[in-house]
Amino acid sequence: MGAVFEYFAAADDATAAAALELPSLCALGALDVKGIEPAVQLGTLEALLTERSYEEVSSDGRWAKLVASTPGHEVCVVTLSDGLTRALAAGEPEAFAQAAEQWARTEEFDERADTAVLTEFLVDLCALARQALQRDRRLYCRFVV
Repeated sequence: MGAVFEYFAAADDATAAAALELPSLCALGALDVKGIEPAVQLGTLEALLTERSYEEVSSDGRWAKLVASTPGHEVCVVTLSDGLTRALAAGEPEAFAQAAEQWARTEEFDERADTAVLTEFLVDLCALARQALQRDRRLYCRFVV
């Protein structure tokens, strides 16, 4: 069984850290997915969407910053960058199919990802990003390994 990634919005890092203890993030409108992790894969996505280099993206202080974890790191909560949130919120769902094709061909997916699955994920993450910005919130990911 692979890691489960739950993407959600919260008002701040302290609120997001509290998600570590919740049995479910359904009440937070979380987006659950397997196989799309918040650091390298979403960093690559951000680079594609913003036309910035991966090095630039990964140097952002909020890029996959750990905000909470269990003692053995079985469960962690990390930030998504504000740049990714803005890029997703500004994107048009029709354009995500093209972005998903590019993203699927990256080495982070071994050039074999299912473009339809990535497109669906991007559309859903776009909606989450838009809601987050409208409510003055930020995006996070809780994952269980």
